[in-house]
Amino acid sequence: MTCTWHADPTEFTFQGNVRHSFCANVRIHLLPQLLAVPHVQRITTIDMDSVFNKPFDLSRMPQPIGMFLRDTWDHSHRPEHKRLEVMCLASMWWLDKSQVAYAQAVSDYITACGPRWLIDQEALYVTLRDMGLRDQTFDIASMQGMVDWHMTPSGIMWTAKGHRKID
Repeated sequence: MTCTWHADPTEFTFQGNVRHSFCANVRIHLLPQLLAVPHVQRITTIDMDSVFNKPFDLSRMPQPIGMFLRDTWDHSHRPEHKRLEVMCLASMWWLDKSQVAYAQAVSDYITACGPRWLIDQEALYVTLRDMGLRDQTFDIASMQGMVDWHMTPSGIMWTAKGHRKID
């Protein structure tokens, strides 16, 4: 399947991280429509700064949602208003067809808040929590080497974090 998207350049005035956030969130806004396609069973999405280093069959995972959760990590060093932004990692996640309502709620959350850095992670986590879907979610963090921000040869999916996002 090929998806294309077009933005009217006269309305595209965002700069810097807000511009990156706007572009990254297009995938989220398209998910409700894509999950409604009859033959689509699951959609896995990765960040634009991520790449699979090794093959891995995510279709064998039974949970309807997969996400790298960090809600049990210690975030006390962060200001309270910033903690929701880091409760999950949006580098890779998946949704089954059964999660159209969740996909729409995440899209609506981002639309209501507007584009800003880390809004995708906040929206994914807050919506998951508020809809009570945590118990239906596979925690990708439990898979050693699945998401690798050190880009080691054994890492399954490499993702840019910190200075690697701009180097």
